[in-house]
Amino acid sequence: MDSIQLKIQATLSHIKSNLFCNSKELDGLLVKDLYDQGLVEGSMSREVTNAAPIFYELRVTLAGEQYLEGLSKPVANNWRSSPIIIGFITFMVTVSAAGVIYYMGWK
Repeated sequence: MDSIQLKIQATLSHIKSNLFCNSKELDGLLVKDLYDQGLVEGSMSREVTNAAPIFYELRVTLAGEQYLEGLSKPVANNWRSSPIIIGFITFMVTVSAAGVIYYMGWK
């Protein structure tokens, strides 16, 4: 997991555990991006030029909880979904079927 995903996970976890907190102790631009994506809700202060707005009464939305849950799950190395493995199995089945058809004399 790269550093931005870790920051997003930490920010969403903080907002979820501290219901109705504000964004003063968090990365303001990251919270604004999460707000724009619909992952968090809250009241936004008026935007100041070249500064991140401050959000009050922050809470994680359902989409934010699902995103956080997806970040929290470990990535499984699922070899069954590898295109190389699937291609190899398909090739082997095709060759075996062709051999059976040739051996049986079916045309």
